[in-house]
Amino acid sequence: MDAAGRTPAERAATYHALLEQEKAAGRFEAHKPFLRGGIWRNFMSRYTEANWMHKRMLGASRRLAELPPEQRSPELQEYLHRAQANDAYWHGLFGGLYLPHLRRAIWNNLLMLEAALERLAPWPRQQQGDLDHDGHVETALRTPLIHAYVRDDGHASLVEFSSLAVAHNFGDTLRAYAEAYHAKIDQAHAAHTTQDTGEGITSAHDRVAFLHTILPGDADPDERPRGIFVDSVIGSNDMLRPLDFYAAGESPGTWAATGPGWLIGKTYRLDGNTLSVVFRAEGGALPKFIETELNLALPSCDGYGGRYVLADGSVPGGFGEALELASMQRITLDDSELRGALQIEASQPVRFEAQPHRTVSQSEAGFEKIMQAVCITLAWSPASGVEQIITLKIIPAS
Repeated sequence: MDAAGRTPAERAATYHALLEQEKAAGRFEAHKPFLRGGIWRNFMSRYTEANWMHKRMLGASRRLAELPPEQRSPELQEYLHRAQANDAYWHGLFGGLYLPHLRRAIWNNLLMLEAALERLAPWPRQQQGDLDHDGHVETALRTPLIHAYVRDDGHASLVEFSSLAVAHNFGDTLRAYAEAYHAKIDQAHAAHTTQDTGEGITSAHDRVAFLHTILPGDADPDERPRGIFVDSVIGSNDMLRPLDFYAAGESPGTWAATGPGWLIGKTYRLDGNTLSVVFRAEGGALPKFIETELNLALPSCDGYGGRYVLADGSVPGGFGEALELASMQRITLDDSELRGALQIEASQPVRFEAQPHRTVSQSEAGFEKIMQAVCITLAWSPASGVEQIITLKIIPAS
């Protein structure tokens, strides 16, 4: 927000209103040099996902530059150049940042470069600092096979969970943002009459068309980040309360949240191809349920290649469908485009709910809903002193 408390979408709406005012008054061409919009770098502050991807790319670029000349092969330089393709870092009339396949291409090449650097000049296994210059400290936890990054912003959720073996970032999703052009959805019927009234052809920027059906609420912005392990509790009054975590313990990777009569600890651990998250509740007045939300990016999105596989081998549906299981301890997310699978396992039974997370954006073809991730919610009733361990295991294709 700016000093007046306006969001980026509200400021954009003000800017577009000013443009229309100048056009209506016949002053636009004369004043055009003074009415330019924002600069490309603004996308880094507006979209945290673009900023994280950009700073990770810059970090890999620095590491590559620090190698001895004989190790900086053309192949590694090619990975870096492909990870610098600009389309996925911003969003204009075209889909850009909103298109998962563009972001995925960046991460594929960035992680192939990271895998090569891991052999030549590995990262520290643990690292802390404001890695993306957003004012929050990130904790990096790494093995030779997976990299996980936790942001200390109160959520203590993963902003990246990457496999070097399959060159994929499971945290490569995008939250739903308020966009100034969302106001056009409510004005769609009026906008469609423009061409029929003889007022000329509507420009690509002003044209209103729908590639998909957009229902009320589809374009509502998210209130919390779309991370992995975004946690809440449900009290005895059945009200959902987001957990506010603070760093706890001497070693990186441990956080805690408190409430009336209880404390919940959360610890991240890495071992080979497996990430484990240990939840431990203490106190005499524990909440009714603990919930954790996992927003997982899969290459197939809602296509035919993505499916859930239960422990007995049955397939209850694909990633584009809602799925509810009253009790679950193991499920596999199988994706034909991943060159592997992701297995989720809980040490204690959990209630499982999954649904596709979609955003609404505008492109040359019109307004469209795009699946960004599978949103999985796991919930369980805590017992004081009893650990709940949620593991994410990457299984590369044989």
